[in-house]
Amino acid sequence: MTLKAHLWLALSLAFAAFTAQAEPAGRNSERGGEGVVLSAAPELDLGALERWVQEHAPEIEARTLDVSLASAEVDKSGRLPNPELELEWGTIPFGTSNPPDLEEPYANIPYYAVSISYTPPIGKRKARMKHAEARRIASSRTLKAEVRERALDVAELLGELATTELRLTGLGELWSAGKELVEVARVQVKAQSLPGIELDRLELDLARLEQQLLAARAAKSALLSECAAIVGVRCEAFRDENAARAFLSRWISSSPLGSEPDERPDLAALGAELNAAHAESEWARALKIPDPTIRFGYVHDRFLVSGNQQNSFNLSVSFPLMISDSGQAERKAALARASHLRAELGKRRARAEARAPRLRETLIREKARQEKLHKEILPKARAVLSELSSAADRRLVPMTDVILARRAVSESLFDEVESLGVAYGAALELIRELGKPKSL
Repeated sequence: MTLKAHLWLALSLAFAAFTAQAEPAGRNSERGGEGVVLSAAPELDLGALERWVQEHAPEIEARTLDVSLASAEVDKSGRLPNPELELEWGTIPFGTSNPPDLEEPYANIPYYAVSISYTPPIGKRKARMKHAEARRIASSRTLKAEVRERALDVAELLGELATTELRLTGLGELWSAGKELVEVARVQVKAQSLPGIELDRLELDLARLEQQLLAARAAKSALLSECAAIVGVRCEAFRDENAARAFLSRWISSSPLGSEPDERPDLAALGAELNAAHAESEWARALKIPDPTIRFGYVHDRFLVSGNQQNSFNLSVSFPLMISDSGQAERKAALARASHLRAELGKRRARAEARAPRLRETLIREKARQEKLHKEILPKARAVLSELSSAADRRLVPMTDVILARRAVSESLFDEVESLGVAYGAALELIRELGKPKSL
């Protein structure tokens, strides 16, 4: 190689090394994050969705920070207050000294003192530790409740996504069959064996199905976007109709069997907040006890000509006078917080107990309706449509009958999907109100 070729090779290698080092770290992290995808699948249960939310949802970081801060407050509450060190230089002469002929007045008149003071919290440290620990437990349970609520929001979106997938599959089948029928009708119109108005009707019905397909696809994209907004990663749809139906059936079957709320993280969080309010009330009551300030000091006096003691110690104790403020506002706030938390806890339980029977009734009715639609009405409607389509091909029945039969299939399909969605929604609300879903 020539010298010029060697120079070009060296410059190329240097430029490649520079660009590799200069690539922003954020781009690499973005590339690493591109592989994280939440794929809608039948095996996604509440626990799996909670893990996804816990690991990827950006809004959870605020609650996680609250837990960390509460843990730090627990550590701080167990520590005693720091003592204070005080240094003093006093009796500094100004003007004529006494006696006037005193040599070096700045060295022989002032005194030097050092003291340590400490204010022990009387009856407050234990209450403060108890309150900090209760706040830590409350923040931890609040985090769990927030994760669960967002996981249920994702489950709600996945349910809508599953019903949209079922609707898309049914509409796609109707559209494909309708397109074939339109092609057959066009051949018959050219052969002048079918009026053109019949072809126009078929084309209009096909266009209506196409619009419904486009609307369902747009809804599917919007649901995937909402899912990504909650979870924090890209969401993918169900792989097919069977996966979507299996997901819905799994969640419907996991609806709780009890009639009272059990293991609900939000109720546990409210209970922990109530305990924290009681602990805060105890701490506020302890504020009535004045905390003494104990001071111990050493004094080195240089004004010996006046008869002062050269070296001495001093000990003092001072108390605040609890005349105006003795923690009344803190006690009032703690009692008000406890009262409202207790009321909210009772109202949430009462709402769950009131909704559960109606939700379970809705679930039972919609499951029966959905089964009848899926196993009887929809197959019969499809069979009628198939027979009429074959008869129309042989010009035994008018195309209008085929259009009406296709609309009957479409309406039955929508009814079946709607029934499945309502049953899923009732099961999801039962999980919201009663707590832990039934394990499958």
